[in-house]
Amino acid sequence: MVLWNSKKWLKPYYLIIAFALLQLIIAVFTHSLSFTQEEAMWQYIGRNWISNNMPPYSGGVDNKSPLIFYIFGISDWLFGNNIWFPRLLGTIVQSIGIWYLYKIVLRLVGYNAALFSIIIYGFSLTWVITGGRYVSFTETYAVAFMIMAFYYALCFEKTSYFFLCGAMVAASVCFRVTGVFGCFVLCIFLIRKNYKILLPFLLGVASIIILFFAWLYFEKISIKDFIFYGFTDNFGKGSVTAIPFSLQFNNFTEAFILSPLLLFYPFVFYFILKIKKPSILLTWLVLEFIGIMLLGIIARNHLKHILPVLSAISGISIAALSAKNALQLKWVYVFIVFASFPKTLEPLYGIKNILFPPKNKSDLFCTTLLQPDAYQLKQLGFWIKDSLQPTDRVFIAGMGAQIQVYSETISPTIYFNVTQTRSAKERLYADFSKTKPQFIFIPTFPEYQTISTDLRFFIDSIVKKEYLYIKCKYGYEIYNRK
Repeated sequence: MVLWNSKKWLKPYYLIIAFALLQLIIAVFTHSLSFTQEEAMWQYIGRNWISNNMPPYSGGVDNKSPLIFYIFGISDWLFGNNIWFPRLLGTIVQSIGIWYLYKIVLRLVGYNAALFSIIIYGFSLTWVITGGRYVSFTETYAVAFMIMAFYYALCFEKTSYFFLCGAMVAASVCFRVTGVFGCFVLCIFLIRKNYKILLPFLLGVASIIILFFAWLYFEKISIKDFIFYGFTDNFGKGSVTAIPFSLQFNNFTEAFILSPLLLFYPFVFYFILKIKKPSILLTWLVLEFIGIMLLGIIARNHLKHILPVLSAISGISIAALSAKNALQLKWVYVFIVFASFPKTLEPLYGIKNILFPPKNKSDLFCTTLLQPDAYQLKQLGFWIKDSLQPTDRVFIAGMGAQIQVYSETISPTIYFNVTQTRSAKERLYADFSKTKPQFIFIPTFPEYQTISTDLRFFIDSIVKKEYLYIKCKYGYEIYNRK
C-alpha cells in the first residue's frame, strides 16, 4: 500500500507564500480601506519626521518605537498616504518569522511537526482575535526577530551564532520593549546550556542597543524624550495602561477563554503531560503570557507574542499523537487547516467597497450623532485637504489621527491624538498658548464625552472666545479662528 507522502505534496515555501497572500488579502481589503487609528498616528509622525524635518516627540507623540515611525515615514515619502506598503512590508517580515519557526521545529522534532506548526501559526496570525489585519504593527517585527533569535540559540553551537542570537533579541526589543521577556527566556536557556556562551549573547544584545541609541542621537531624537514618551508616561492615571479591572477582565475573557485560542489548549496540556521537551518552549510560553498580563491591556495584537510558541507546541503534540495512533497524515492536515482557517468575511466587504464605494454620509453623522467609521473619517480628511490651505494648522479634538493624516495638515500640538496623562495635558495647554490653530474640529457624537472633562472644557473655552462656527461635516463641528 502506498502511503500519502507529505514531503512530496507539501513544501514549506509554498505554504508560506499562500499565507502571505492570505495575510495581504485580510490586511489590505479591510472594511474601511483606511489607516487604523494607530497606523494614522505613525504615518503622521513619520511624515513629519521624513518630509517636514520634525523628528518624533517634536513633530508628534505616540508610545511606540521610532523604528515604526521611520517605516511609515519612508512609506509616505515613497508613495504618499497609503496603507499597502507598511502592510506589505509587515507581511514579508512575518513570513520570514514563519520560515524560521519551521526551521526550529524541523531541527528539534521533524518534518511533519514543522509543517503542522507553521500551518497553525500562519492561519492563527490572520484570526480576528489575534489582530489579523494589524500586520503593520510593532508586534510583527518584534515577534519575527524573536523567532530568529530562538532559532540561532536552539539550533547552533558556534559562538558567532549566539552573538547573532543576541542581536536578533535586541532588534526585537528595539521594536517593542516587551521583547525583554523573550530575552529572559533565552538567558535562562543559555545559562543552563553553558553559562560561557552567555557572554557573546549579551555582546550581541549590547551592540544593537548601542547602534539604536546612536541612530537616535544622529537623528536628533532626545534620548530623554524617547524614554519619557515611549515608556515613563505610559503608566499611571490617564495613560493607555490605566484601564479599569472590569475592562481588563473582559479583554482577558475575550482573548483567552471565548476565543479560537481554545484550540491550542488540549495540545498544550498534552505537551506538558506527555512530551515536556524541549522545556524551553514551556518557559517561552509562560514568560510571554506574563508579559501580556503585566502590561494589562490584553489587546488583540498583543497575542501575536504567544502564537509562535503555541503553534510549535501544538504542532509537536499533533505529530506525536498522529504517530502514536497511526493516523493518516492527509486527514491530520485536513483537520488542522479546517480548524485553524480564519473565519472572517471582512475582506469581502472591503472588495465590495472598492467596486461600489459607500455613499457620502456627511450630513447623516451630524443629525444622528452616530460615530463615523474609519472610511468616513478618511473622507473628512480628504475634504479638509481640498478645502483648506496646506499651511493651515488644524486641531482635531479627541481621537482624530485618521482625519489629521488624510488631511495632510499639521496639528498645533505634538498631542494630535488625545492622551490624558497629567504631563500630556500640560504640554497640550502649553502648545496651544504658543500656536493657535486656524481650524478646530469638535466631535458631536457621544463617544467624545469619554475624554476627560478638563480637556474638553479647555478646548470649549478657547472656541467660545476665539472661534466662529462654520458648519458640521461627518459628525464634527468646524470652527474657524476669528
